[in-house]
Amino acid sequence: RKSFGPADLLAAALGGLLLARGFNGLISLTPLPRLFPAYESVTEAMYGGSLLSQTFASVVTAPILEELLTRGLVYGRLRPYFTDPRPAVLLGALIFALFHGNVVQGTYAFFLGLYFVSLYEAYQSLLLPMLAHAAANASSILLEQTDWLDPLYVDLPAYFLTTAVCLTAGALCWSRAAGKISSD
Repeated sequence: RKSFGPADLLAAALGGLLLARGFNGLISLTPLPRLFPAYESVTEAMYGGSLLSQTFASVVTAPILEELLTRGLVYGRLRPYFTDPRPAVLLGALIFALFHGNVVQGTYAFFLGLYFVSLYEAYQSLLLPMLAHAAANASSILLEQTDWLDPLYVDLPAYFLTTAVCLTAGALCWSRAAGKISSD
């Protein structure tokens, strides 16, 4: 386990939040949501309960269980089979995507999974990917439950700008983690 401090925790969480918003915005600009509308029923089920149950399920339980399973168990088992970590990273992200059960959320989960595994590789701890995962899920609940960010998505230029800013700022957080990955 490598050491990390408050700045690393903050960067991991911000990266999760920003990349979630950026990848979500980017995927919404593609034909995927129209070609695979089944994700809407999953979204309705996720946001159908009380705010407390949504928060507990999506911000507490899911990040812990999914990170233990996908990064801790699956990726942890795949990684030793490869001298170059990239195949294990891609396979781990693909398995994480498949757990999400549909093309739209699977695509989103694949890209976030790449970020989460880079945090795991950088710090050799599940805490940072769990935190980033929780922040990503919290941002989705926040957007679903409130309208305070709606002005950023009212027209296409604002939508493009918001998505680009989120992806760029998220990429900076990602590069911070990537810079800490040592090649074994």
